[in-house]
Amino acid sequence: MEDTYDLVLLIDDNEIDNIIHQMVMDRIGFANNTITYQSVEDAIKYLKKSGKGKKKIPEIILLDLIMPVENGFVFLDEFEKLPDSIKMNTKIVVITHSIDERDQVKSLTNKNVSYFIDKPLTIEKLELLAETI
Repeated sequence: MEDTYDLVLLIDDNEIDNIIHQMVMDRIGFANNTITYQSVEDAIKYLKKSGKGKKKIPEIILLDLIMPVENGFVFLDEFEKLPDSIKMNTKIVVITHSIDERDQVKSLTNKNVSYFIDKPLTIEKLELLAETI
């Protein structure tokens, strides 16, 4: 892959999916670094620290929609409250098993979402993503 992202933030409660996604990203050199969180709360805490210069701002966020406690839409609501320095430099990609078309529509009408991918993440999907965003 020509362009490698420096930092990708992966938010997904499913540990197996996280391992698979990491393997696919590593296979094509998608990111130099990946940080994984299994909860919206932990991911938002990280992003708040990055807004204060204490942590690096991710270029890409891969966000699962279907998670217990707080789902991906809660994350999107919380993300909107973050400083512009984060929102302007980060692209959110929703990646989910949801088969509900309303989830895709709701995701893509969110101004902070750049792309929508059905799980599982594959090399082909990731390469298309890299070309598109």
